[in-house]
Amino acid sequence: MRTALRPIVAACVAATALAGGAHAAEAATKIPTGFLTYENASARSAVEFGETRWKVSDARTAQLLVNPCGARKTADAGRVAARTVTSSGDNDAGNDEQLVLYRSEALARQAMKGIRDALATCKGASDAARTVRRGQAASIGDEALRVIVQSTLAEGPGGGERSVVARRGSALIIYRVHTTYDPAKTGFRRADFKRQEKDAKALAGKVCGLPGVC
Repeated sequence: MRTALRPIVAACVAATALAGGAHAAEAATKIPTGFLTYENASARSAVEFGETRWKVSDARTAQLLVNPCGARKTADAGRVAARTVTSSGDNDAGNDEQLVLYRSEALARQAMKGIRDALATCKGASDAARTVRRGQAASIGDEALRVIVQSTLAEGPGGGERSVVARRGSALIIYRVHTTYDPAKTGFRRADFKRQEKDAKALAGKVCGLPGVC
């Protein structure tokens, strides 16, 4: 009887070890409080547009801030942690930040590919606001993009976004500014991306301090 029980006991021990390993892995990928730039009041004060409201969310299912086609559901897979900081202020202007951690570098690369594919699919200006969507390679982390999503209505300045999305290891980093832009100026002006690039480079340097990211 004792011999017959050995395989069962061994299986139980193995299952317990696997469960413990899974919990340990999940704990290891938790994003520390205050890790993102705009969780901190001093950084917020430098970018606030008048009266500004901030929100911090750890929802792993949050849509990526760079969402060229306006998809309702996330298309990426394998997230283990996420944090999104969003703001809204006067004239609906705001400065947003997002960090998403994936189970592997391959899954993070796939998420970047999904953004590129969406830009290619929805690059035209076929909607009512005549929105253009453009991407341009940037030198941040392992791979990065500058992204424009911009209304080109001729009546006057329209709502738009200037974002930088970067991958470092198994982490995806996004910084986005949304405000009004001249509809005639939808090119990649460096001044429109200066802050986002600076912030993305800083966070790309920090994420390798998180277990398993790099």
